[in-house]
Amino acid sequence: MSLVRRILVMLLATAAAAITVAGLGTTAASAAPACNPKLAPYGLIGARWNQLGGPRSYLACPTSGERDVYFTNGEWAGRRQRFQGGEITWSPRQGKRMVITAWEANGYAHVSWGPTDPYHYDKFIVRWTAYGNTWQRDVTGGTSGQFRVVSETNGGYQFLIEGCDNGGIGGSKCRQGWTLPTATRR
Repeated sequence: MSLVRRILVMLLATAAAAITVAGLGTTAASAAPACNPKLAPYGLIGARWNQLGGPRSYLACPTSGERDVYFTNGEWAGRRQRFQGGEITWSPRQGKRMVITAWEANGYAHVSWGPTDPYHYDKFIVRWTAYGNTWQRDVTGGTSGQFRVVSETNGGYQFLIEGCDNGGIGGSKCRQGWTLPTATRR
């Protein structure tokens, strides 16, 4: 093997080793942060958080324990837990396992929801509020869904979801009502 060839092989080996070390550094840097074990998510909220990546997700660690949510008339409505990057809310009126998650990442405010079983819908109406304005959009139905909107404020977004079937007064028949509100931050 010629001297030039040996030098090229050594350079390639050195470069490969540097890439491997850099890759290990990335893995170590993305290690999960230590979350407060007293705030550990559980049940349906915990299952959704873990499904999204737990502390490695955009939600990161919980900032509160899971809490009951009530309607303005005092009637129990579901559960909610806040995280560094958003919220997860269990809204059982729209399905026994209906969970809504809201967070912000990469210039977008995201919301995902489901499952609504035993209910199946022709469409979902997604309503969001930010900087004092409210908008809504119809999205494809089923038993779950997701939606994102360009994030244009640092004040956070609040989302509501309603499952509807086509028909009825105004073109939609929405039997279970709106979910509990879920926000990217409060």
